[in-house]
Amino acid sequence: MEGALRLMASVAIVSSVPPVLAARNRLRKTTLLGAWLWGAVALGAWGVTFFVTEVLGVVSEGIADQMWLASAVLLICPFIAVLGARRPGSRVWGLFIVAPLAVVLDLPAATAWNRDFHPAPLRLEVPMLAGYGLVLLMGAGNYLGTRFALSALLAAVAMLLVPVSMSSLNWFPESFPARAAATLLLGIAVWIAAIAMRKAASRVVRPSPIPMGEGEARAAITFDRLWNDFRDLYGVVWARRVMDRVNDAAVHEGWPVRLHLHGFATLDPAHPPSLSHDLLQQIERTLRWLLRRFVDPEWIDERIANREM
Repeated sequence: MEGALRLMASVAIVSSVPPVLAARNRLRKTTLLGAWLWGAVALGAWGVTFFVTEVLGVVSEGIADQMWLASAVLLICPFIAVLGARRPGSRVWGLFIVAPLAVVLDLPAATAWNRDFHPAPLRLEVPMLAGYGLVLLMGAGNYLGTRFALSALLAAVAMLLVPVSMSSLNWFPESFPARAAATLLLGIAVWIAAIAMRKAASRVVRPSPIPMGEGEARAAITFDRLWNDFRDLYGVVWARRVMDRVNDAAVHEGWPVRLHLHGFATLDPAHPPSLSHDLLQQIERTLRWLLRRFVDPEWIDERIANREM
């Protein structure tokens, strides 16, 4: 059983490398490249840690615990990086928020080192786990309600298993099953996210719930596609902030539609409005203005390219 789990975890973590590398091309016109870099480094650190500690077994228990805690903390970083992925401060966020946060979460590892530079096995206390869990909830919880919700949930479970396996709770008599299971879950999470991203890129846009002329319907549909892609990539935290700004403009300009987490909807379903060309242009200008801090104009163009079809 242990050998099978080790093999499945090894295959999962190695096979997750190609989709992670491919994701960079899909994010190159957004401010999420910093988060992607954090994620790629974290995945590499996790893979090295797994093979060094659980496959080869060439380090002591104390060193293994140090490596695993660092890997788990690193994997939180891309989720937190997303929360600051807005121009012009996205790079500053990574340098002054994400990096110091990683250092703070990894501080318990420093207490295990003795004067001979031989770290003792870690026994993380409940307050440290609570703080770690809070940060994890804040980061991974951002994707609940998006197409990446399942991936975020599996990754969160993987990131929880690692510190719990070396905690004072003593829930795991041996650390290997928890760490191998976490590695397997992480690989599965990456593949689920990759499949979801591919489906998003190739999906057929469905009809809008707002009755209107054929040409206008296509334009409204493409706004929904633009919005859904933004929401799924940046999570509900940024989606709600942008949504509030769009709806403020809608109230000020008297639009007959409002933006919700799942797209635009009419104010009065019993009397659906007819959206004029001028109104559609207003909506597009507003979306472009608000999304300019997150994505390049070309990224937006790709998602509303068929508005004239």
